[in-house]
Amino acid sequence: RKKISAIQARGYHFPVLRALAQRLEEATAQGAGLLLGARVEAVIERSLVGRRAAALDALSEAGLRAGLKVVPSAHGGAAETALVAFDAALLDHVVDILMGGDPDSPRELPPRAPTAIDAVLCRRFVERVLARFDEELRTLAGEGLGSADWEGLLGTDADVAAALPERQYLVFALALDIGAAGRTGSFRLILPLALVEPVATRLRNLVVIPSDDESEDWARHMRRVVAATPLPLEAVLERSAVPVAELARLEVGEVLPLPDVSLTDVALEMEVAGQRWRLGRGWLGSLRRNKAVKITEPPDPMLLWPLAEALGRPLGDDGTPEADAAGAAGAADGPPDQQVSATSGAAAAPRGPSHG
Repeated sequence: RKKISAIQARGYHFPVLRALAQRLEEATAQGAGLLLGARVEAVIERSLVGRRAAALDALSEAGLRAGLKVVPSAHGGAAETALVAFDAALLDHVVDILMGGDPDSPRELPPRAPTAIDAVLCRRFVERVLARFDEELRTLAGEGLGSADWEGLLGTDADVAAALPERQYLVFALALDIGAAGRTGSFRLILPLALVEPVATRLRNLVVIPSDDESEDWARHMRRVVAATPLPLEAVLERSAVPVAELARLEVGEVLPLPDVSLTDVALEMEVAGQRWRLGRGWLGSLRRNKAVKITEPPDPMLLWPLAEALGRPLGDDGTPEADAAGAAGAADGPPDQQVSATSGAAAAPRGPSHG
């Protein structure tokens, strides 16, 4: 809740944050793929707007951390400091491939301290990704981040803390998959929120952010759609196990004994996502010349709870959804108009069992 309120307080509604994250995914996959000469998949693991503590947390277990000086593309904007981080695995893969290693061959080495050569090679990776990210944003919003210059490694936690003054940051964490041999790693990008504001302002005019009234209208519409969705309901008299040999000999006119059938104990079942649920039990009878089932056992509250949640209705003391005013009036007048399909007839409330 704190993250949501922080995002919305600065206008970073989820559509804007999602648009930025999607462009960074594409930029990382394309920029890194061209540099490494391999297939690269990039997926956002986490994206958030937070204070300095959130940025420090994202950089806490990195193998290589570095600072960047970013000059905004907007005229008159002051240079901002951004941070990037590679975990130990990604650091090793990038260095190995750029030094001539085969991206499609597996490689796994123990973590090590980054060197000056590592910094040079990772700088090429970062410059390619951020240049591509800037192009993606310009294409989408007509405004980019600006030019980024590598400032150097941040070797200690104290160096990282000194590079991050207390302010708000945009934090992206990406998981990368390189080549066909399962080379994976993690990349972090920390951007000052002020640096992204010009782009976000343009994005807010491009993405659709529903108002509170529109969201409530949409919720009511979805509840109506859910309420009108038909679910197949089966009235099951008996389930029996029959040997395969007997099934193979079945012919027209054969009689299958059902010794445990009771017309006063019919199971009402439904199948959802391949799983069978028992809705309740009842008597088999008749109603207006149709077979019908009178409910004698209440439905399982654990089954009704998600349905009540979707309809926006709380469960009553007896574990069943509380009907709204319209539903209560309909129940008083007679059975609902909605049709429910059933194997042994429509599920309704008959006057009593009829064994004719």
